[in-house]
Amino acid sequence: MPIFFVIVAVFAGGANSISFLGLHGPYLGQKPPGDQAEVFAPGIISMEEEVELNAVFSRDGKEFYFTRLVAGQPPRTVIMVSQETSNGWSKPWEASFSGEYNDIDMALSPNNEFLYFCSKRPLPGQIHPTNRWHIWCVSRTAQGWSEPRTVIVSDGQFLQGLHPSQALNGKLFFQSNLDGGFGGSDLWWIKPLGSTFSQPKNVGARVNSRFGEGDLCVDQAERFIIFVAYNRPDSFGEGDLYLSRRDRQGNWGMPLNLGPKVNTAKGESSPMMTPDGQYLFFGRFDPSTTKDAIYWISTDFLKPLIGE
Repeated sequence: MPIFFVIVAVFAGGANSISFLGLHGPYLGQKPPGDQAEVFAPGIISMEEEVELNAVFSRDGKEFYFTRLVAGQPPRTVIMVSQETSNGWSKPWEASFSGEYNDIDMALSPNNEFLYFCSKRPLPGQIHPTNRWHIWCVSRTAQGWSEPRTVIVSDGQFLQGLHPSQALNGKLFFQSNLDGGFGGSDLWWIKPLGSTFSQPKNVGARVNSRFGEGDLCVDQAERFIIFVAYNRPDSFGEGDLYLSRRDRQGNWGMPLNLGPKVNTAKGESSPMMTPDGQYLFFGRFDPSTTKDAIYWISTDFLKPLIGE
């Protein structure tokens, strides 16, 4: 059982009374998994009575972000963060930019200076929450994270979508049901144009299909992309994780099911590669309990799929 102690510390967002877990070392001091997927940090992050999803580590491994469903009327999804200091890993608390509205699906930029997330908070100039997910961004400052701002594309529109993931060259991949797709939700990408981004481009028919694709994680060098697809003929269950490799001409290959080490008759989602490439995190939804939990597995099993 984790041992907690409390200290007043200055974290991103200001001075807080922070509880520490008594855990030290990489990945919240958890024993790394092998080639079998395991629940991540049970009783610490993954709680039996809670719903958790998404899992994002900072580049230096000292910040961990995830989403938790918080009870209320109505319930809401909140982005949580745990940080490692000389006192060890902190007990998770609500990120400074989250808590009031439904927020989900965060991703750190490769340089660790920006955090993208999805929210139903009011858009600029509005006072009421939206009924659609839009992609937002916060920047690091000396005082912590900045105020959130919407991601805007070149025609001035606020970007609708979920599950952003950014490559080293700045291209931002995401899931959306924008016009011009192949059916249901598709994978798209945009590239930075100063303070805005380009118009969205569809990843293409080799990846997207009439079945619906979502929740994605792009390799920072764009060698491959891992995503969720639904109801494909080779599916194990509600939603499976797939991988598509990119060839030297920039074309995405036919998706490969990641197989039984990850996929089950339950629903898998929210893939995330750790910055060091050693572990794959993902979510698993159990229809019998209506609970989501965060899992992780060594990426050794991926090497044949990505040509290593």
